[in-house]
Amino acid sequence: MAEAAQLDAFLAAMTQYSPTVPDELVEFYLQQTGFVTNDVRITRLISLVAHKLLLDVTHDAMQYQRIRSQSTSSTVTGTSLTAVQSSDGNGSRAVLTMEDLAASLKEFGVNICRPEYVSDVAEEPTN
Repeated sequence: MAEAAQLDAFLAAMTQYSPTVPDELVEFYLQQTGFVTNDVRITRLISLVAHKLLLDVTHDAMQYQRIRSQSTSSTVTGTSLTAVQSSDGNGSRAVLTMEDLAASLKEFGVNICRPEYVSDVAEEPTN
């Protein structure tokens, strides 16, 4: 009974929630996959999940950047290759690379790296 009450309270709170990922964007991609709903709570729940995934991927990519910058700064004297001086001179800002993002997404089962070799020929050529 308590779980049902918590679920009802959570779904009621979703009607007042203003998502970071816009409802229109979520509805577009839901429509592209064939999922149709008129319930704004479901759309906002999916938006909340997408926002959480983006935060997790970004956080992991930042962790990979920190690890890479620490290993780079330990091998190279001076400043790190991944830190760029900010315009106000108060320090440096992190620069994420595609390698950081690829490593982060790989943990979630998403491979964005190109294959090492791609052949567009279906058969071996005959001589």
